[in-house]
Amino acid sequence: MTQVLLQEPLAGARLAPRVGDAKAKAIEEEFSRRIAEVPDRFREQAPLPGSREAVLRGIEDMQRGAPNYDRMSVALAAKIRRQASEMQAMFKALGATESIFFRGVGPGGYDIYGVKFANGVAEFRILLASDGKVDDALSGPTATTRPAGWPPVQANRL
Repeated sequence: MTQVLLQEPLAGARLAPRVGDAKAKAIEEEFSRRIAEVPDRFREQAPLPGSREAVLRGIEDMQRGAPNYDRMSVALAAKIRRQASEMQAMFKALGATESIFFRGVGPGGYDIYGVKFANGVAEFRILLASDGKVDDALSGPTATTRPAGWPPVQANRL
């Protein structure tokens, strides 16, 4: 087998090539490193250094219509390229960024931030790779009230 057809709900269908043994080993080692690290980060609820700045840079880049693909993993860059026009329209509609606050670390190791814009609020989940690039990022609307059991958060004004 040389490739497989992946069907993703949001991204649609795409062909994924077979990876060689060396690449598979590197992926497995990176996955093992992350799995070993996540329990401590989840328990401590501390963001990775640089994740806040990466969220803010990503927002600014999308609002300008100029995503910096060099700061992203290959997979994330491909996802952003496919959705760039929709994302740019969404970020422009949200308006200027007013504040950002760290909500916590998700069980999968993603740093979770809430961002207040002039015209709304959104949640961002970001996963940084060991080289400092953004390995994955998710964003979407968020509730304006905090879920039961969540501690109050302090917004960091820009």
